[in-house]
Amino acid sequence: MKPVALVTGGQQGIGFGVAEALIGSGFKLAMASRSSPDDPGVVAALDKLGENARYFRHDLQELDGIPALLEKIERELGPVDALVSNAGVPARVRAICLIYCRKISISCSTSNCAALFSWRRRSHGG
Repeated sequence: MKPVALVTGGQQGIGFGVAEALIGSGFKLAMASRSSPDDPGVVAALDKLGENARYFRHDLQELDGIPALLEKIERELGPVDALVSNAGVPARVRAICLIYCRKISISCSTSNCAALFSWRRRSHGG
């Protein structure tokens, strides 16, 4: 079974680059942001990432909704194994998301994700 990664703000920029690396490393991908699912950036990202990527609309500053977001991801893709906190939200919000994602095996900011996934591919043959 493929591991599942949640990338916040993964539909563009650095987050999208990380999303591509995760898909290339064999992950199923959940992207979450407050953008509409029919936003051109979201549609384009899903098209480029392929069948193993899903989009979930959620504003991470709505802290009470994080458990429901994670439950929805788990129903569609499986439990979240990795979190990439890329969305431009305050540190308090990122920390609360991590608290809800206790089972996560990899958690990183976008500043070190590229190095981490490069290392993971070399070390684990992925």
